[in-house]
Amino acid sequence: MHIEKNICENLIGTIHNMEGKTKDTLNARLDLQDLKIKEELHLRKDGNSYEMPRARYTLSKEQVVAFCQFLRELKFPDGFASNISRCTSADGTKVQGLKTHDCHIILQRILPAGMRGFLDSDIYEAIAELGKYFRELCSKTLNRDVLAEMKKEIPVIFCKLEKIFPPAFFDVMQYGGCPVQYGWMYPVERTLYTLKRYVRNMARPEGSIAEAYIADECLTFCSKYMDDFETISYQKPRNVGYSDEEAYGVDVFGHGVNFTSGYEYKYVYDKKVFDQMMWYVLNNCGQAQKYIKMFRDELKKRVPNIDKELQKEFQTWFKNYIMRLRDVHSEEIDEDLFSLACEPDRRVRKYSSCIVNGIRYSTVDRDSSKRTQNSGVMAEGEHASKVIDFYGT
Repeated sequence: MHIEKNICENLIGTIHNMEGKTKDTLNARLDLQDLKIKEELHLRKDGNSYEMPRARYTLSKEQVVAFCQFLRELKFPDGFASNISRCTSADGTKVQGLKTHDCHIILQRILPAGMRGFLDSDIYEAIAELGKYFRELCSKTLNRDVLAEMKKEIPVIFCKLEKIFPPAFFDVMQYGGCPVQYGWMYPVERTLYTLKRYVRNMARPEGSIAEAYIADECLTFCSKYMDDFETISYQKPRNVGYSDEEAYGVDVFGHGVNFTSGYEYKYVYDKKVFDQMMWYVLNNCGQAQKYIKMFRDELKKRVPNIDKELQKEFQTWFKNYIMRLRDVHSEEIDEDLFSLACEPDRRVRKYSSCIVNGIRYSTVDRDSSKRTQNSGVMAEGEHASKVIDFYGT
């Protein structure tokens, strides 16, 4: 946590040449002269003064402005990161006010992408490899083989950084760290924040914490017997979904979607769009899978391109098949399955935001006015007899 923050601040301060934050100072250049290394960075005498040549790991003013503009326009999914655009100065020439989690995101995700094209390839690759190292180190699951490989990689990464930056860049906080599961400071910081809020009498902080802790334990114990309303211990998640599958005989009717915006009615005129919508619903309905298998077996006997014909003809076949079973009063057909076979109303409700399985989704138009981006979706589908991922907005 703190290691990431120090490394991130040193990188940004040095690359952006921020006064008071950069490690590329006058003393750092004098160290290079004493060590007789990196002669291109040595001070140059210009009359009665000395000139500090610009290092290739620092950005020009125009590049700094472009990077800050990149930060202002950057959007992450809801809940992934804070509004990092607020960390740029009003004139767009400085990155400031970074919190610990901001540095966590910038070091692992933003710097490897944001520095591409601004710095030489060897500098960019070293920064990207450092971000990848911390990303793997902070992952929820760790593999021994991966850790062994990381142990071999980190000395090489630091050697690359030492060839680029001056020795002053590497202070006592610049080291690779260790797996964060037992050394992560976020839960400790949250606990300390809670204990600070317990203190009411500054003259007796220990007694205040003890009394407040006992009161909190009592309230927590009592809240376990209160299921009728929300308590501190039992709060609903921010992105809570909705599911009513048990009330229907067809799972897609209990859709599990919590709509979080107003709606407007829209009529689906395009037959191709309507057919695609119907196929998606039927193909993802558990109760329709056995009928899809039956129709697939029929198609194998008469057509070569099964997938194309299946998507094209299944809706009509399914409707006729269910109608025939309903006419003979088959117990297999209930009202929900019959409703699924019938064509839905072409007048549909159009929403701009919803929550599904604890994840918030929005339309592109809605995202344009937000600081988060939740319009991208991925769905598994079949193509050429293979299950692949399809992406859209």
